Amino acid sequence: MHDGIHVRKVVRMGLTGLGVLAVVVAAAMLLTSRWDRARPPSAAAPPGNWIAGPLLETDPPLDMADYLTRKRKLLDSYAWVDRAHGVARVPLDVAMQAVSQGARP
Repeated sequence: MHDGIHVRKVVRMGLTGLGVLAVVVAAAMLLTSRWDRARPPSAAAPPGNWIAGPLLETDPPLDMADYLTRKRKLLDSYAWVDRAHGVARVPLDVAMQAVSQGARP
């Protein structure tokens, strides 16, 4: 009696799966070995030497307060943006009042 299972095909699929798994593991090992070379030689080196981009904030509430203070100064001050073309920055309240009275940019 024939049950419809082809042993050779099942074995071939199993060996193919093992081959693919071996290739994936070898590729992962190669990548991790290359990534390890990019790290600094000592673990005591500060992260600023090998991490690109901004570092973590040391005092987030203070940093946020400084950021908001700088932005508030921009909203509440007069300054030239482009003097040659007559573009200036005015305080937000003054600009809103001027627009409400019909001023056009």
